[in-house]
Amino acid sequence: MDDLIIEPGKGIGLIKLGMSKDEVEKCIQKYTEKYQKEYHIQDYFKGFFMVEYDSEGKVDFIEIPEVLKETFNCLLLGIDVFNTKAEDLVEKIDKISEYDRNQSDGYTFFSRH
Repeated sequence: MDDLIIEPGKGIGLIKLGMSKDEVEKCIQKYTEKYQKEYHIQDYFKGFFMVEYDSEGKVDFIEIPEVLKETFNCLLLGIDVFNTKAEDLVEKIDKISEYDRNQSDGYTFFSRH
């Protein structure tokens, strides 16, 4: 299983903050070519990399669902985010960048800068 690296302030895997929609589509196509399985639905990876764009059409938010752990080790600074207990994950991330509990919706990590 390959690693999908989560880089705070930079991106997730091939998809980086500041990319255009066309650049993101090319990245998703690369994932599809390499990892698409017969049993996956069409456009499997397109549906799982949730990307939002700013007013200039550049990536300003990237989210991935837990189901990607079936394809990748999703790593944040060496921590497997989907195979680590939530309590342990929050504790580890707090040591790196404090978790902003006031902004959280309970599912999304926001760090205090």
